[in-house]
Amino acid sequence: MSNYEGVAWSEGPALVYERLALAVVDDCPRPLDGALVLDVGAGTGVVGAVAQGRGARVIAADLSEAMLRARQRRRPPAVLADVAALPLRPAFDAVLGGCVVNHFDEPARIIAAIAAAARPGGAVVLSAFPTRADPLKEAIDAVCRASGWEAPAWYRRMKAFERGLLGTADRFASAGRAGGLDQVHVVDHDVSMAGLTAEQAVAYRLGLAPVVPWLAALPPERARHVREEATSACAPLVERWAMPLLVMTGRRR
Repeated sequence: MSNYEGVAWSEGPALVYERLALAVVDDCPRPLDGALVLDVGAGTGVVGAVAQGRGARVIAADLSEAMLRARQRRRPPAVLADVAALPLRPAFDAVLGGCVVNHFDEPARIIAAIAAAARPGGAVVLSAFPTRADPLKEAIDAVCRASGWEAPAWYRRMKAFERGLLGTADRFASAGRAGGLDQVHVVDHDVSMAGLTAEQAVAYRLGLAPVVPWLAALPPERARHVREEATSACAPLVERWAMPLLVMTGRRR
């Protein structure tokens, strides 16, 4: 998660990831009111914040101290921890992870490690991006590439893992079963971004770690031009924008 440290999250990405977090929480197969919930790979805490709003008692876990410190709203207790080796007892009623497992090239192993924090029969809910295209995101990326942006190697590797191992509902479900989960089910969502403006959509995409360092290195006038071009490119698409998202649910054995 260190690639996301220092990103101006609240200026754009948070607006989108809060809606993705709603899909994760809404798909949880058990009521969250009063439940003890682990927000794993919590980052700035959007999943945990939504779960708190449903009455859950939340603990956040992330490997990045900077991301945990950047959390907004009421901050639940947090532990600095690697999701591959969580130092937690199997006591959680539900373990929720928004777009975490797709960062790893052995998703079944990571799913098993995450699920180990759940009590027997506890719920595990994880999300990842499918291989289905997001036309708005592709339009913004095309503008960036035309201006000299190249996706960093770590991001290309992550997307390759995601496409090959988790990019469809069937693949994600297979990873969940291989990770030891029972009652595995995957929903292929189109998460509505209705109401967001073209400027907010651009702030989301250009506020993510694969783009931020490149954009920050451009001369100010050139960076402004990229933002304007990206805004024009996605303006015809933003009204109907819905982001593809896979959400897997399961139970710890």
